[in-house]
Amino acid sequence: MQKRVLVIVAAVIVGFFVLGWILLGGSALTSGQGSITLDVVPKDAKVTIDKGKTVNPGKISLPVGTHTLSISRTGFTTKTITVTIKKAGDDQNQSIALGASSATYSQSWQKGNPYEASLGEGITGSTANEQGQIITDKNPILKSLPYYGPGYSITFGPSQKYPDNDYAVAIIITASDQAARTKALNWITFQGYDPSKLEIMYK
Repeated sequence: MQKRVLVIVAAVIVGFFVLGWILLGGSALTSGQGSITLDVVPKDAKVTIDKGKTVNPGKISLPVGTHTLSISRTGFTTKTITVTIKKAGDDQNQSIALGASSATYSQSWQKGNPYEASLGEGITGSTANEQGQIITDKNPILKSLPYYGPGYSITFGPSQKYPDNDYAVAIIITASDQAARTKALNWITFQGYDPSKLEIMYK
């Protein structure tokens, strides 16, 4: 009986300790502020946080959690990004170049803002290079393409199976006949890849 009472008392003490930790200190893991510094072209764009407050680009303080930021400017297409602040003090940086809503407006804006236009091209080119590297990392066969064999060629293009996945690609085989198609598949196998696990399109 005495042992049972001691167990109950110990459980109550532990319960109060856990409750106190949650109320006093545990919440610190999911509270606090972080930030993201947005370098945006055009520089006079506006940033809307979680469909609410609108601020200028630059350093933006955000509470811990996941947030949706919409970057917009008249004459340009709006870009929406998701930012996750993992803990207090989490400071991030991102560069964004908005695309003009029309070719005519793009030419007019670039003519009046040559320096910003140059910065935008640099950001766009850097982003494209990063995306290209990610695509290659996810699809290493691309390092060997394009390839041209007797009666066939192997190239690649956007995925038809996963059109919403920016990193998915389709392997395109152009062959003169069935024998050439078989040779192309054999070449892929020889490179160490399983054709059945690739999205392959034939032309």
